[in-house]
Amino acid sequence: MKRRLGVLLATMVTGLVLAVVASASAQPVTQTTVIKHFTETFTTDPASGDDFLACGGEPYTITVNAKIVSHVTAAGIDENGDLIPPWHTNALLLGQFVAVPADGTGPTYAGHFKEGLEHWNMNKKNETFTNHFLVIAKGSDGSRLHQNLLFRYSFNANGEMNFVGRSRDCAF
Repeated sequence: MKRRLGVLLATMVTGLVLAVVASASAQPVTQTTVIKHFTETFTTDPASGDDFLACGGEPYTITVNAKIVSHVTAAGIDENGDLIPPWHTNALLLGQFVAVPADGTGPTYAGHFKEGLEHWNMNKKNETFTNHFLVIAKGSDGSRLHQNLLFRYSFNANGEMNFVGRSRDCAF
């Protein structure tokens, strides 16, 4: 689910950022966009690493009802259409889901999720990118699911990279 939603969100956010960047401006730029509710249904493929239950190994058919909020702030836009530092982009995917085992066995999960993708800050000396993914759900058998993933990298003025990655998957 993380990979599928991440790709969907990244595609939508890239389009939103490009829409903001489309017109050159030396003036500060601020734009907030809300894409109201959308629904998507897909089946996970654990063999490809797309595993709803990171330790479950079973395919799930997942129906998502979500919305996206995107925000861009920049000092301006240069003649090439690039954001002028300092700039900040932020996108958040919020929603609810129902996950049904594709083979009909095992618990059905219902819950909510939050994915913060494109939390990206850039100034003339530093760059930081953060993604946070959180899923909380309850199974039809009474079990609870809590998945939490944080990914962050940053570059300092010397080009040195600092990476933080933490996950807590399949906490019941």
